[in-house]
Amino acid sequence: MTYLFIGLVLMMIIGPIIAILPSRSQKQIMQLRQSMMNRGVSVQLTEIDDPNPNQSKYQTSAGRQLPAKMKVAAYKKALLGATQAKHSSPWHVTRQAPIASEVVFVSDKDIPLPDEARNLLETHGRNLPLTTHAIAWDGRTLVVYWIEQGDLEQGEKVFTFLIEGLQCLAH
Repeated sequence: MTYLFIGLVLMMIIGPIIAILPSRSQKQIMQLRQSMMNRGVSVQLTEIDDPNPNQSKYQTSAGRQLPAKMKVAAYKKALLGATQAKHSSPWHVTRQAPIASEVVFVSDKDIPLPDEARNLLETHGRNLPLTTHAIAWDGRTLVVYWIEQGDLEQGEKVFTFLIEGLQCLAH
């Protein structure tokens, strides 16, 4: 009986410690974030409006509607130094629901996208991971909002988009 009591006490002490250790996928995401930060990409956890807000996950069990916010990671890369993109106005696009595996980004506002933004999305936007939800440009910083996975290959696609996007928007 004493051994049973000692075993229960040890489980009560060790159980919570084991429960807070990061899982394999969390370790992979941490490795991806660290790799990106070492390459000059700023990583920020944020919330954006869900492009598909009419889901049951935004309702409580009592039927009360919750705000349709999605938690994503914002990967940001800015132009170096005092370089500013010439004649590049700010824009923000959101990914539409995929139609026959076609990648479609639409502007959040009624303002048409600048030509360089349209060219960037047509040439490099299709290479982004499927969990990419939005892309923003403020005239100096390019931001990709996506739900991270621990896959370094997907992170490399985002990094490549940021680098090629800045080159495209700066010229």
